[in-house]
Amino acid sequence: MRRADLFRVLWVLGLALTLSLGCGPEAGGGGPAPVDQTTNQAPDMTEALVSEWRQLAESPQENLANPRCAEIASQLAARGLAGLQPLIDVLADPNADPHAKVLVVTSIQHLMQPALVPVLAELTKPTFDGTTRACATQLLAFGGSEADAALKALISDPEERVRMAALVALITRGDAEARAELVNMYQLPDTTVVQRERILLVVFDDPQPGDVPILAEAAGDGELDETTRTLAIATLGEVGDLSVVETLSQVGEADEDFRGLADQAIASIRERTVSPDDTAPE
Repeated sequence: MRRADLFRVLWVLGLALTLSLGCGPEAGGGGPAPVDQTTNQAPDMTEALVSEWRQLAESPQENLANPRCAEIASQLAARGLAGLQPLIDVLADPNADPHAKVLVVTSIQHLMQPALVPVLAELTKPTFDGTTRACATQLLAFGGSEADAALKALISDPEERVRMAALVALITRGDAEARAELVNMYQLPDTTVVQRERILLVVFDDPQPGDVPILAEAAGDGELDETTRTLAIATLGEVGDLSVVETLSQVGEADEDFRGLADQAIASIRERTVSPDDTAPE
């Protein structure tokens, strides 16, 4: 599997884990969040589409990357914002499967528009459960400048999933300060394995030389899953320097599964950082 393919798979899984891990049905207030009721829809067709989406949502983890979910959402949105109300209701429901709420995110994120920003901002309030709040925050990343104020207000939220979702959302919009804060979270003692993997997804998306220390740590971190470590090693080959060659050698020696990839990363680093004068015979 190519690096880009690995990243896409891990991004979807990381989204699901970060937003919903450890959260069954949670206590919380809230209720259906109303959207714009302007609509021009055929009720029977709308009901059929909603029914199909709900059937897919009965196995949400299996359908997180199923393009049909987004297709259904697009067809519902074509009938007016009110067509999306059933999906918004799932997001707002404190008793809904957390993974079904993540499926709402992957279904409608491409449909974000200014009219949805106040609806989603309402769902980030503490009266809603943590999964609802984190998913709504994630969607606000696609809400344009109208969502900036809501996102910035959430980066100090006491709910860790909401805070991380807000930081990631701001990062996708080019906020360098949010990126620095998220990367700094990686080495904090109370940062969980799932959170570390989510932070690494941000790093993999746009690796920078300053990320080398956490990439080197991730390459040798046996708590991380194999795909994450594979991407960490490959990314070190792109942005690493000679200071990580020994780490990569140790990773390859300790685990035969990573040996070939670690050797490739080392070769790439040396090719980028060793000048011809350094290799010329004396």
